[in-house]
Amino acid sequence: MKRASALAEHLESNGYIRVLLERTSIGQLLVQARVNGQPMNMILDTGASHTLLHREAAKRIGVERHASSCEATGAGGSSETATASLREFRLDEISLGPRTVPVIDLGGVNARLESAGLSPVDGVLGVDVLGEADAVVEFEHATLFLKLAGAES
Repeated sequence: MKRASALAEHLESNGYIRVLLERTSIGQLLVQARVNGQPMNMILDTGASHTLLHREAAKRIGVERHASSCEATGAGGSSETATASLREFRLDEISLGPRTVPVIDLGGVNARLESAGLSPVDGVLGVDVLGEADAVVEFEHATLFLKLAGAES
């Protein structure tokens, strides 16, 4: 416990902000985001190269999608993507954009979550954002630390 506290103190004293995560019963870590002012439930995925939105979530919040020639590939297979321009992307008090993100169908992921008794997700937080924010994930206590742009080290 002291080790986690020491890590948190060290990171916070060096400009990092603590973001609490939720660990699901099947091991995923979820993070609450805000996209264009709307709450989004996202899976933290250190294996995903890009942060992305589920097609249904993009529709729900009225984000305009644009055709893309990109294809998303992952452990679940491949699918065609569109992109969406987000005017705001936030985790707690940290603004992470405007940014353009892929929009894909996460229906298969959500079906698996729902079959495990879990709520569906609106997107995935990937390494593009995690890398930009110098993220540190403290798995034992399900905590994400992100460094604000321009914070002193």
